[in-house]
Amino acid sequence: MKLRKSSLTKKWMLNVMSVVFITLAVVEASIIVFAKEYYHNSVYQVMNAQLETLEDYFNSYKNSSDDEFEAVARSFAETYDDKERFEVQIFDREGTVIVSTSGFVPSENENVSDYQTAIGNADGGYTASYTGELTSSEPIMAVTVALGDTCRAVRMLTSLSVANEQLMIINLITAGVCLLLFSVIAAIGAFFLRGILRPIRKISAVARTIAQGNFDAYIETNDRGEIGDLCNSINYMATELGTTERMKNDFISSISHELRTPLTAIRGWGETVAELPDDPKTVQKGAAVILSESERLSGLVENLLDFSRMQNGALTVNPVSCDLNALVREAMLAFDKAVEKAGLSMNFKERKLPSVPCDRNRLKQVLANILDNAIKNTPRGGRIVVSTKMQGAFAEIIVSDTGKGIPLKDLGRVKQKFYKAETNQTVRGSGIGLAVADEIVQKHGGSLAINSVEHIGTTVTISLPVKPGKEAEHESK
Repeated sequence: MKLRKSSLTKKWMLNVMSVVFITLAVVEASIIVFAKEYYHNSVYQVMNAQLETLEDYFNSYKNSSDDEFEAVARSFAETYDDKERFEVQIFDREGTVIVSTSGFVPSENENVSDYQTAIGNADGGYTASYTGELTSSEPIMAVTVALGDTCRAVRMLTSLSVANEQLMIINLITAGVCLLLFSVIAAIGAFFLRGILRPIRKISAVARTIAQGNFDAYIETNDRGEIGDLCNSINYMATELGTTERMKNDFISSISHELRTPLTAIRGWGETVAELPDDPKTVQKGAAVILSESERLSGLVENLLDFSRMQNGALTVNPVSCDLNALVREAMLAFDKAVEKAGLSMNFKERKLPSVPCDRNRLKQVLANILDNAIKNTPRGGRIVVSTKMQGAFAEIIVSDTGKGIPLKDLGRVKQKFYKAETNQTVRGSGIGLAVADEIVQKHGGSLAINSVEHIGTTVTISLPVKPGKEAEHESK
């Protein structure tokens, strides 16, 4: 597997495997130190036990003359039966080696620091040890016990060559085991990483496909862990992006149609008026249509501008104290002709309300959108009821109709930008009116709730705080 500079594999190898390597190195060093201490301590214990016996033996001659002590020492050296493992050296009062069981007197350059330490204790019976090398580079351990308060002492030496060879074998075995563990951990880690990287590469490829506009891309996975959750999230994201893209395209198509209709009417009647300038009735009718369609066109453009402001966070409200009932009546009055033309009835049930802080023009825009939707979606002979009431600290405007209603699956999304319910696809509209209306109500510190039952009707409730909320206060500054 090729390791890129910032690849997950390289990071894992550098970080995790470095920690594993250091840990195994520390473990190996600890085992080596422990084994060395164990072997050396075992040798020391054996030598110390033998020295205790020798100390008891030679202490019985510690007050004898030099000649007698030397004779005893030489006799011991000749009869000592463990010469293969240990060398015993006997020191006289002058600190000179009288005899050695090896048959060789040590040279003056040999390190006898253990002897110097042992005889430094005036009371005698003091034991000291030395671990090092002879001048011949042979590794040894020496233990010395002082005899009384003179320089007489018994020193025992043994070679550590065999012990060091065993330690070397242990070191090699430990190093091999650690290397094997390191290799196994690296292999398991690489296998684990491949299991992660494979779906990640697949996810990356699908994400690039989605970024290029193919929202039908899908990641197949059977993983039930975090990778599976990530795949499901990306699949959900692609579905939502595809839905948004379709809604946007539908919006563009719808708004293009909405703009083209008044423009066609204006152009057609403009041409008619130009051709028949001497026909007052035709000119008057054409002028009325042109004004009406221009007003409709202006409303569409203003709706688009409000949507742009909403997207950029620049949609603001300027709340002042308002008579909410009067504002509702003004909004309803603008739709009298539309209600009559649609063959509907519209009533207002008002209740006494305190003054409510609101932006009159923005709130009339919200009511206009809701009333327009009610008129468009209510069949001839239906009715629209507008009412007001207090609900706790909120004043509510409720618009109910007996229209075709909104399917349950669409109800939670009708306030999203570009969204139009399936039952509403043939009805004129841009699909952004409710999104803008909801944003305006939220800017007032209130809420816009929609409840609907298909084939029965829809109820829209606008709740506004009687006292200005934080959002409205912020906007008014």
